[in-house]
Amino acid sequence: MNRRLQSLSTILVMGCSMLLVLLASGAQATCFPQGGTQSCQFTPSCKGVMTCNEYWSECEPTGQSTVACSVCGRSGYRTCDGEGNVVGGSCSAYKTKDDICNGCDDDGDGQIDEDVAPLGACDPLQNGCLGTVQCIGGQFQCYIAPQTRYLACADDCGGYSAKRWCNTDGTVGVCTRDDPAPEDCNDCDDDRDGVVTTRRIREPTPSRAHARAPAGAYALAPRRRVPAVTGPAHARHRRKRATGSTTTATGASMRAVCAGRIPWPAPVRRRRARPRARRAAPCRTAVVAR
Repeated sequence: MNRRLQSLSTILVMGCSMLLVLLASGAQATCFPQGGTQSCQFTPSCKGVMTCNEYWSECEPTGQSTVACSVCGRSGYRTCDGEGNVVGGSCSAYKTKDDICNGCDDDGDGQIDEDVAPLGACDPLQNGCLGTVQCIGGQFQCYIAPQTRYLACADDCGGYSAKRWCNTDGTVGVCTRDDPAPEDCNDCDDDRDGVVTTRRIREPTPSRAHARAPAGAYALAPRRRVPAVTGPAHARHRRKRATGSTTTATGASMRAVCAGRIPWPAPVRRRRARPRARRAAPCRTAVVAR
C-alpha cells in the first residue's frame, strides 16, 4: 500500500509540474466552434475580439471604443487606432455621403449638404425666370444662378436688343440694352449705367424771329404796379369820357398813359382817419329779484 501511494503522489507531482511548464510556454486550450468569435477588452477604452481557430486567438482591436458620440442627431461611438488609442473628432455616426438636406455635415468633410441632388425646375414668381429647387440652408428652395436667365425687353428700348436679367430670388432687373447708346426718354437703360432715365430735358429751340432780333429785344420788362387814379382829376375824366372825350384836365390822353408813352399821374394819398376814442358805457345797476 505504501508503494502505491508513493507512486500516485509521484505521478501527481509530475503532472502538476508539466502543467506549469505548458502554461509558462504559452499553451492554449482548444475552443469550439471553429471560426467563432468572442468579445474582449483590448484597452480600457477600446474594444477587441478573439477568434476560435482550434485555439482562441489573442484579443485584437476592433477600432471601436466605449466613448459615446453623436452626429446630426445620430448616436455612435468614437473609433480607436491599432494601438488602442481613441481618435479625437471621430464618430461611427458619420455617413459616407452628405445626401440629407438638414443643414448639417453628415459625412464630416467640413461641407454641408453638398451631395444633395436638385429636385427639378421651378418659377418662384411665375414670370418666366426659371430656376431649380436646391437645398439651401437646410431647406429646399427655388434658386436661380446669377447671369443665367433673362427676359427679353426690346419693346422698352425702341426695338433694340435688350434684356432683363433674373435675380436669384426670381425678381428682374432694369431693362438694359445689349449695345450701349446715348440715354433716351424710355423705360430702358440705354447707356448701361444701371439707371433708367424716364425723362430727358431738352433746351427750347428759339424761333426765327428771336434768331433775327438783337439780343435783349424780346426781354420782358419788369412788371410795375399801376397806381390808382383818384381825386378830382379822375372825376373830370369820367365826365369827359361820358361826353366822348378821353382827355384829362391836363390835356394828357388816357390812351397814351396806358401805352406807357407818358407817365401816370401821381396818386393822391389819402389820410387815414384817426380812430375815435370809445366812450365808456355808463354803469347800470342791475336789480336782482329775490
